[in-house]
Amino acid sequence: VKKILKYKFKAGLNHYKPVEIKNVYEDLNTPKNDALQYELFENAITVLKNTEDILPIKNLETNTIAYVKLGDDMNSSFVNTLKKYTEVTEVADEDIECLKEKLAVFNTVIVGFHKLDKAWKKDDFNEKELAILQEIAKDHKVILDVFAKPYALNTITNFDNIEGVVVSYQNSVISQVVSAQVIFGAVAAKGRVPVSINNNFKVNDGIDTQKINRLGFATPESVGMKSETLNKIDNLANYAINNEFTPGIQILVARKGKVVYQKSFGSQTYQKLQPINNSSIYDVASLTKILATLPNVMQQYDQQAINMETTLGTMLPMFNGTDKQNINFKDLLSHYAGLQAWIPFYKATLDEKNHPSKKYYRKIADTEFSKQVADSLFIRNDYHDTIMKIIVDSKLSTVREYKYSDFTFIILKQYLETVTGKKLDDLIQTQFFNSMGMNNSN
Repeated sequence: VKKILKYKFKAGLNHYKPVEIKNVYEDLNTPKNDALQYELFENAITVLKNTEDILPIKNLETNTIAYVKLGDDMNSSFVNTLKKYTEVTEVADEDIECLKEKLAVFNTVIVGFHKLDKAWKKDDFNEKELAILQEIAKDHKVILDVFAKPYALNTITNFDNIEGVVVSYQNSVISQVVSAQVIFGAVAAKGRVPVSINNNFKVNDGIDTQKINRLGFATPESVGMKSETLNKIDNLANYAINNEFTPGIQILVARKGKVVYQKSFGSQTYQKLQPINNSSIYDVASLTKILATLPNVMQQYDQQAINMETTLGTMLPMFNGTDKQNINFKDLLSHYAGLQAWIPFYKATLDEKNHPSKKYYRKIADTEFSKQVADSLFIRNDYHDTIMKIIVDSKLSTVREYKYSDFTFIILKQYLETVTGKKLDDLIQTQFFNSMGMNNSN
């Protein structure tokens, strides 16, 4: 006892100082801790079954996906993250037959088993949950994701009709977010199960899955950024809204393939009737140059199909023999090519009364007039060829100076469609939007 008191005295414990608890929650739950949790689950989540490579889900166009919840704990982070990749419909019904009827229109069902994280609590499926799981599996491709201890799988005696089995170990927010990413391929599964599951799975079983080109979700610290710095965006957004620079804002920051900040502010209008949220959809037609044409041009550059010195005549033979054939790619992008700012192409399609000419337009679409330019107004398909001919023949400035030109991206669209053999809208969907899970970008 004397020795204990002696060391307490040396440690200064005879001078009592109360523990400062003002910021104890923040001190114990730092962004670095969350980043570590993301890393741990990215390495731990385990795929035990993957029939016909159902995981990750690749084709978002033909898959109709439903989600069914089993268990008695929260699931919102899992469902919300699933919905960021494609349309996922939550389906529920206490009656099994009614549930099956509701699921009839879907070909893939994700079943989430969500149990409260308690070390002492038993996580087994109950009889009704087992019955629901087996009935769904008879008629659908099923991905079972277990947010509980792997021992919960001991109650399932037959996995024959279940194509995908994922063990996520805990029902925490972070495990749900990471597990949804595994299902859609933003994160590759590489975990191994630490125990045996009856005769179905053995200790250290686990199937590595493929990481595909889709955005994931993580903390800023996971990609070398700081939460504290990004949180300053909140003040700027609120300042803009409070001063009526804009009624609402939706902001997303991604780095190294991970979304690290995604928040929405304000409303759709100044009347504040409809709030902006992360699923709000904007018309970004004026940004098509940046969001559709430029990424595909950058890909051509990365593949060394073009470089800064590539000439317009090389890119598009229609410019050979003209005063524009030697314009290089750099000058084209930087608007130093001497091209005209714009030409009112539409004027040539009007009649003597300045109405849309029947030569160029139809009120109802058909095979030759399929390009819609306004409500009940469709221009002939080959008018784009006329536009390109006008650009080829247009006057080129002899003065080298910066002059923004609409022609640049009209030319780049023509180049992309010529070199790939695909229309620009199909190209951006297949090369970028679909693979990244941007199902609302079209």
